[in-house]
Parts: sequence; C-alpha cells; structure tokens
Amino acid sequence: MTFYEGGDIPLRYGNSSYGKKHIEEGHKAQINRVGGWDNMALDISHTLNGGKCGASAGKTTCNLTSPDFHGGFGKMRVVYVESANGMPDGRPKGIITAFYP
Repeated sequence: MTFYEGGDIPLRYGNSSYGKKHIEEGHKAQINRVGGWDNMALDISHTLNGGKCGASAGKTTCNLTSPDFHGGFGKMRVVYVESANGMPDGRPKGIITAFYP
C-alpha cells in the first residue's frame, strides 16, 4: 500500500520495528475497532493529507483531530521515514507506525 500525500510513503509489511507488522503488534484492538485495514488505511490517508506534520530526527509525525475517523476515534498519529537507506527497492522505508492516541 502506498500513500502519495507529500511524497512516496509506503506502508510495508515491515517487522516488529516498523510497518504493518509493527502496527498490528501494538494496535490490533484499534484495527479491529475501525473494521479492519481498509478503514485504517483511509484514516492514515486522511491524516497524511490533512494533519499537522513536523519532522524531527529523520522522522515525520502527522497528527490530526477529526470527527470522521472510523471506530469513533477522534485523533490519529502517523509516523513515517522518507529515507530509503537499507531498502532494496530504493523507495522510502515509509510508515513506522499509525495509531489513535
């Protein structure tokens, strides 16, 4: 899955440190509450597109407060990296995590 708000931001399967696997390990109850990955992806896209984003230490964090999130959540945070270091396909590492704080 790739998001293009502000650039190439992939959501890779990843591992326990980043990506879909990391999100599932830490926020499975949230994914279930919003009705699965399709709805989570819509909320991620909404946050990347309309959130307030800032970069620090090589990571970009986007936060958004919205009444339109799935599952009745009111806020979402998405953290991603634009660096492609260590990625075999040359694309950015992408989304580290996404959750409803």
